[in-house]
Amino acid sequence: HELVGLCDRVLVFSRGRVIAEGLKGAQLTEESVIGAFVGSGAQRSRGEEVKAALAATRSRPAALVSGLTSAGLPLLLLTTLMLAMGGYTASRSSTFLAFSNIQSLVLSTMPLALVAMAQLSALLVGGFDISVGSVMSLTVVTASFLAVDGKSAPLVIIGLVLCLGVGLAVGVFNGTLIRGLRLSPVVATIATLSILQGIALVLRATPGGSIDTGFQDRLGSTVGFLPVAFIGIVALAVAADVWLYRSRRGGLLAALAGLFLAAQVGVGDATVGSEFTLTSIAAAVLGGASLFGGRGSFVGAVLGALFLSLIVNIIPLLGLTTAIGQIATGSLTLLAIVLYSGRELWSRMATTLRAALPAAPVAQPEAAK
Repeated sequence: HELVGLCDRVLVFSRGRVIAEGLKGAQLTEESVIGAFVGSGAQRSRGEEVKAALAATRSRPAALVSGLTSAGLPLLLLTTLMLAMGGYTASRSSTFLAFSNIQSLVLSTMPLALVAMAQLSALLVGGFDISVGSVMSLTVVTASFLAVDGKSAPLVIIGLVLCLGVGLAVGVFNGTLIRGLRLSPVVATIATLSILQGIALVLRATPGGSIDTGFQDRLGSTVGFLPVAFIGIVALAVAADVWLYRSRRGGLLAALAGLFLAAQVGVGDATVGSEFTLTSIAAAVLGGASLFGGRGSFVGAVLGALFLSLIVNIIPLLGLTTAIGQIATGSLTLLAIVLYSGRELWSRMATTLRAALPAAPVAQPEAAK
């Protein structure tokens, strides 16, 4: 199922040779992959083989556990933990459930949710995008020049579109480095991070520029206590999950996250996005993404972002220090890695140990006398 959801083309091997290589597009289905490796030597027809193999696979308890782990379990665990944390905090502080606090919590979640979705696009294929925080910073700086107070609404809209173009340009640049020059995604995006951070500092050595207040007000408009933009982000996450499993393509959202951040900070700041790089990875992992690729969901990334924002929100209400919040975030991220990627993690460790240990000597036959 994961191969079908992530790959554009699949080759099936058996005993060292390719037995199916035309599986792509409409032909790439779970049935065609299983049908290829089941083989044609049995007495039953291929259609009967495939149906029997699928029925057997889906009836196994292990398959059910794997399905829950890859999709529903992370969301269930995070939701349960958030409800428990929220309930405890509400019992200790009446401020937590106040309208203004809940609204502040959701507003602070929005940039992180979008950049976590952007990070998930890289994690799904086993990579990391270290440049997302710098994209956000450069987008904020760009907005402080192109979408400022005093400009007409059409000019502000054009400026915002050009800000999104920053993200598109960075995506093309990273893609050229990774796919064209075959660089490691981590190495390529670290280089991009430095370049973008330098450009942002050249443009805004110190914070400045007033981002259009009308744009800020529109992103902050609410329905009840929920910002309209947050509802849109959740809808985007659901649509992105459907898009991912039907079209096998991700998306660039770091620049859009930068615009949401720009609406919150209100000025051009060349370093404002730096903290989002590692936090976006943590949010995606907490939402069920595997560090080894092949698993995760955009809805889970949004929920992970909400969870991390909740931790930041309740720390002062409970009278705890920021250090405690950082320790809790790191510990929970490690726990999520073990829970959601345990099988892949142990498999990688076993492979590494086997490669490191010396091979057992092979007994040589005694020479004939």
